[in-house]
Amino acid sequence: MEELNTNLSFLSSEVDKNIKIIKNKQKYNKNLTGLTGILTVILSSAITLILGLDIEAFIDYQKNIALFLGSILTITNGWIMIFDYKKLWIRQKNTLLSLYQIKNKIGYTKACISLTKVDVDKLFSEYLDIWDKDSREWERIHKKDKISKNKKGEN
Repeated sequence: MEELNTNLSFLSSEVDKNIKIIKNKQKYNKNLTGLTGILTVILSSAITLILGLDIEAFIDYQKNIALFLGSILTITNGWIMIFDYKKLWIRQKNTLLSLYQIKNKIGYTKACISLTKVDVDKLFSEYLDIWDKDSREWERIHKKDKISKNKKGEN
């Protein structure tokens, strides 16, 4: 029984540690998703406003400012395309929710009077499955990106 409690405590600490890590990464990617989205909207509207204004004394400045903002917009959109923070955020959010579920199961299992090796092994297997699912999703995203890049190169 002592060994089972040790195994369960180890699993519980691993889950807690990974919840902290994934929670921070997920929050970071969520913030970047919002920030890059807002930045593209602001840059696009600023370019439209600058080019739409007819101020004779500043026409050359307007074109140059719009050109500069357009290049920043292009860089921002390229950055979004390459890193796709939204996909990362969603993937990490799903992993985080799965880790919370297993944390609840561990808590319930600890509260049960009759703890068996099968129960602990089943929880550990579920924990490993969470990471397998996360890895497969990561591979799927990158495989999909690779295929779309290859198709663009063929055209």
